[in-house]
Amino acid sequence: MSKKPTVGPALHKVIMVGSGGVGKSALTLQFMYDEFVEDYEPTKADSYRKKVVLDGEEVQIDILDTAGQEDYAAIRDNYFRSGEGFLCVFSITDDESFQATQEFREQILRVKNDESIPFLLVGNKCDLSDKRKVPLNECQTRAQQWQVPYVETSAKTRENVDKVSASWCVSVCVCTCVRVCVCALFYVRICSCIVVLFLTKLLALSTIYILRLFRVNSCAELCHIAVLCVSFVSFLISFELHLT
Repeated sequence: MSKKPTVGPALHKVIMVGSGGVGKSALTLQFMYDEFVEDYEPTKADSYRKKVVLDGEEVQIDILDTAGQEDYAAIRDNYFRSGEGFLCVFSITDDESFQATQEFREQILRVKNDESIPFLLVGNKCDLSDKRKVPLNECQTRAQQWQVPYVETSAKTRENVDKVSASWCVSVCVCTCVRVCVCALFYVRICSCIVVLFLTKLLALSTIYILRLFRVNSCAELCHIAVLCVSFVSFLISFELHLT
């Protein structure tokens, strides 16, 4: 007896963006392996995959840690197209990295053409609050303007790392479910329209057949049949509207 094919956990792709040196790789490694890497080495593009459990269901999160340097700006579009959600990271000790989040946001929206795409603004290095250069209220204001969540993290102490990972996992999974439901409703509507058109065509052919069969000659009989046809078509239309 052949075994039934097993369906693996759903896979969701999250893209990590931000300027160089803000701690994107350190955050990713903390999430993946619970470890902090002190030394900074510029990243080209590293991909990581981890299984997590959401509401009792196992899913796989594929994290793409992208390069923040301008040298790699031209290839970001290819990465962004495949992303289902985005983490935009800056350092609270570096105002320039905070200003750069605007450019990353605009580039993502240009590529995805969807303002509802899951997006999380992350202020990293909150353990260095004494060296803070980006005021908290500015970070919160920008997040409110974009209508996205804002979280401050520390890759060094692991503060809020789990909160960020849980937030992006839930956002991406919910967004995916919503899109599946919208597509399903769209196909239901298409199918209902096809059914209505088919039945209307069938009604027209049946009417012609009845006219020929009973040799309807009087206007009264013809009007009576027409009223019945209109009533039936109205029923079909109301049925289609009810489905949609």
